[in-house]
Amino acid sequence: MIDGRAFHYTRYLDWLVTTPLLLLDLGGLCKIDSEETFMLIALDILMVLAGLAGGLSEGRACFLMWVLGCVFFLPIVYDLAFTFRTKAAAVGDTTAATYTKLMGLTIVLWVFYPIVFYFCEYLNAWSTTTEILAYGILDVTAKCVFGFILLSSRDTLEQVSEGYQPVA
Repeated sequence: MIDGRAFHYTRYLDWLVTTPLLLLDLGGLCKIDSEETFMLIALDILMVLAGLAGGLSEGRACFLMWVLGCVFFLPIVYDLAFTFRTKAAAVGDTTAATYTKLMGLTIVLWVFYPIVFYFCEYLNAWSTTTEILAYGILDVTAKCVFGFILLSSRDTLEQVSEGYQPVA
């Protein structure tokens, strides 16, 4: 219990694993180099850890961790919307179209996470049931719909793998 409400820490453990995987998929589509992708993943991990720290805190500390998590989120949005998008276009039209769908889905849904956090974990204005439902809808949509779009984009996956030489 934190600040009189149940704290569901397992969602943060889930996000520490799944959100970097989503970013790896997006980086792979764009043929982004490993260093750039891992920098984005590092920001993502810091964002999730700030949320975890905020969820474990009360009052002003909770709010400050929320702000810090949002600060880590901004360069992720920038890179996905601009840097990665430009590189996806260089891979090919099919890849650019699929990337745009996945990037749009990711950014739009990820924007709702700090909103839910603010109302649930900072303000404590929503019930636990509403909180679980909101995060559940976001998680299923962000991950399952993402996976469905990616895996049903055979032309994109073929375009990305053209010229790929496996390391011996």
